[in-house]
Amino acid sequence: MNVYTAVQWIHDRKKFADHPSLLRIQHLLYLLGNPERDIRAIHIAGTNGKGSTAAYLCQLFRQANYTVGTFTSPYIRNFNERIRLNGESISDTDLVSLIKMMQPLVEEMDRDPELTGITEFEIITAMMFYYFARKKPDIVIVEVGIGGMYDSTNVIASPLVTAISTIGFDHMDVLGDTIEEITKQKAGIFKPNVPVVLGRLPEEAQKICVQYAHELQCPVYLFGEDYHVDYLGRSTKRIGEKFTYKDSMRHAKRLVTPLIGKHQVENVAFALQIFDVVAKRDYIRLSTNEIQHALNNVRWPGRMEIFQQEPLIILDGAHNEPAMACLVNTLETEYQHYHVHVLFSAIQTKNYPEMIRRLEQMENVDITLATFDSPKSITIDQIKSYENDNRITISTNWRKSFFDMLKETDDDDMIVATGSLYFISEVRDFLMGNGIGYDE
Repeated sequence: MNVYTAVQWIHDRKKFADHPSLLRIQHLLYLLGNPERDIRAIHIAGTNGKGSTAAYLCQLFRQANYTVGTFTSPYIRNFNERIRLNGESISDTDLVSLIKMMQPLVEEMDRDPELTGITEFEIITAMMFYYFARKKPDIVIVEVGIGGMYDSTNVIASPLVTAISTIGFDHMDVLGDTIEEITKQKAGIFKPNVPVVLGRLPEEAQKICVQYAHELQCPVYLFGEDYHVDYLGRSTKRIGEKFTYKDSMRHAKRLVTPLIGKHQVENVAFALQIFDVVAKRDYIRLSTNEIQHALNNVRWPGRMEIFQQEPLIILDGAHNEPAMACLVNTLETEYQHYHVHVLFSAIQTKNYPEMIRRLEQMENVDITLATFDSPKSITIDQIKSYENDNRITISTNWRKSFFDMLKETDDDDMIVATGSLYFISEVRDFLMGNGIGYDE
């Protein structure tokens, strides 16, 4: 079995279960010897910001000489990057070995009417727990897939910290269509007496989280109360954003995150508070210089990624309406002197009309709407209603449209490819294959 065949077996499973339950993942982990009990985990939920938070935490803990496992989704370059050890993706050999081990167990479960139909994400989650239980990293940063309460990662009985980065409208078909319903799903990862760190949340969401945390006797750390961040603007010496951070353990002045956008300052503050909660428990400490060194090493491809400087090309997987609002805000405040050529595509389950509306709010913009190579992609029929808008072009070939944009750009122009992370992955591969931009 090669890695392509192995991964295809996983992709052939259903994406989501018809009825949310932890029964299947719990049984599969039982068959594997309950590896989830043998790791020290940080469990992170949230509508947006989970992935960059995991990237920050990985570098912070590595700076403290920890070995660090990370579990994130979706992937940008290849499937293996969902499971990483010290920033290195799981090898093809280890991945194939894990999948071979999973296949007979899944077949056994499929013969049981109560256990049949284990999903793609449940299998990947079980593989992750088994892999890290054998590799024994000092800490594992686990990103929730969708929601929290019924997410397959929510089998961690005693994490070191549970955390919620942001809460907004996404996956409403699964989580509910009100902030209250979505918040209750995400707060489902809280465990008795385990510290809870909250990012900048809507007031209603924060109130629900705090109340539930107190019921479970969890210490709670709040953005703007227990930890503070002051945004100092765009860095002039290097790519990124300047900020000052303060909590009960530190007051770090004039730090710089290499990730772009004011929202990244909030994400890094959230990560620093999570780190400091664990650091206090583990009796470790990083100086301000060590924190800056850790931040210098943070990379998060496909999220406000400057892919090329001349002409300026940015790739950003703003895959839902809250993320699109952040992208538009960043473009309007940090790139206001550019004319922006946007190439956009999304998957059908997202609120793409609202995402397009956000893009149209910008003054110096033209927008190309396209499909991409996935059955999940929005279709031409779904976007053709925009063809009478003089700032919008409908494209049946985004690759050609991208090269047309490239020909038209000058010093005052930039290209932004955005929308679905699946689309950004496709764009990124295409650009690299044509010698455009760079790959660190």
